[in-house]
Amino acid sequence: MKTFGENVAAEAKRLLAGGKDANQISSILYQRDKAGRNYGIGIILDGRGKPAKTSSALLRAAAKELKSRSGLGAYMNSAKTMP
Repeated sequence: MKTFGENVAAEAKRLLAGGKDANQISSILYQRDKAGRNYGIGIILDGRGKPAKTSSALLRAAAKELKSRSGLGAYMNSAKTMP
């Protein structure tokens, strides 16, 4: 029997093979999950809705946050949140 993670990975691979991009896959997986787990790829936006430049400090802070306080979330993207 496959684990939860293995099932999610298999579905993501199936969607990728079907032509979906990472953002579409994240959205589809989130919409199908009644528990509300977030499958987003975690792009941090700047004040103009563009991807923020990364740094080692930003990556360390994001990893720490995910390990210590990651929980249920909502799927959002810049197209839905920016005017």
